[in-house]
This record gives sequence, structure tokens and C-alpha cells, in this order.
Amino acid sequence: MQLPNNAATNGWYNVLPDPAPAKQVSGTIRVPYVVLGAGVTGLSAARQLATHLPDEEIVLIEAERVGFGTSGRNSGFALDSFFHGDEPLNNPELSAAHARLCTGGLNILRKLVKENEIECGWHDWGKLHVSAGAEGDTSLKGFIQGYKSLGIQAQELNAEEVAAVTGSTDWVRRCRQTLLCMKTPLYIVLNVANQVD
Repeated sequence: MQLPNNAATNGWYNVLPDPAPAKQVSGTIRVPYVVLGAGVTGLSAARQLATHLPDEEIVLIEAERVGFGTSGRNSGFALDSFFHGDEPLNNPELSAAHARLCTGGLNILRKLVKENEIECGWHDWGKLHVSAGAEGDTSLKGFIQGYKSLGIQAQELNAEEVAAVTGSTDWVRRCRQTLLCMKTPLYIVLNVANQVD
């Protein structure tokens, strides 16, 4: 079996106290449900199975540590949309479906964090798009049109508003998308893993 080839260290793990020793399974076990991987996707699947099948045994298997891979290494953004530029104008139905899916997932995550009082630095300030020249300016105009076509709130900011966030006034054009959160991803993954335990 080929295991993940992650770096030997994880920045989020480095700022937390050492985790409890991992539970290890030996021998043969038989269960109706097995979920491979204790990242966001695996934990979500295990949690949903446990919610819908509370009397069933579910085993969650992780090759390393919970959240040690990609889910615990990301920059801390959970987005409600992932299109680039004016994509929604080219395929509005597909883009709207993607936005609904992403917004639904973000709302589930927000509810989970709130209900379980997970201290992860969550806030809904938004995402900043900026440009420093003509090409970026064209792309940013596409983002703004794309957001508007999907009914996603976006506002153009002036140089002073952007400088208050970034410390720079070098941006020619700027836009703030408001439906997004920032978080410490590993805190969420570890807390969800404790619930699935």
C-alpha cells in the first residue's frame, strides 16, 4: 500500500500541544462501514454516517494523524465559490449549482463550529481580490460581474479601505467578496475527529 508522502512537519500541528497517542487497531475487525482518511472529507463522511446510522459501527482509518495531510495544512480559507473571473457568465447554471454546493458546505461548517464552540479563529470578513495593472483589472471586472450574476454580494473598495487590511495602496482596483470565512483548519479537523471518536 502506498501511503501519503507529506512533509515530515505540519505548521498547524507545530503550534498546538502534542496530540494524544493515536489509537491503533491490531488484528482483524469486521464492521459494516469503513472510511479511509481523517481529513475534512473523511471526517465529514464518518460524521454523516454516524448521524444517519447511530446504531452501526463505523471505523475511520488514517495513515498518519488526523488532519496531518492537506486538510490540516491549508491556508485557512473556506470558500463559498471557486470560479475565476467571468466563468459564471459563460455557464450560469453550472456556476450557480457550484455556488449553492459551496455555500451549503460552508453553512454546515459554520454551524458545526458554532454548535461545538470550536475555537478556530473563524470570521466571515470575506475575501479580497485586488489588481495592480490593466490585465488584473480586466480579470477583476470579470470577478465582479460573475459575482453579481450569481447574486453573491461583492463590493468595490477604495484604496484606503484596502490599505487598512493589506497595508498597501498599490492596488489599482479592488473588490471584497463577503461570503467566505477564515479559520485555523487543523482546530476544526481535530474537534470533528473528537466527535467521531
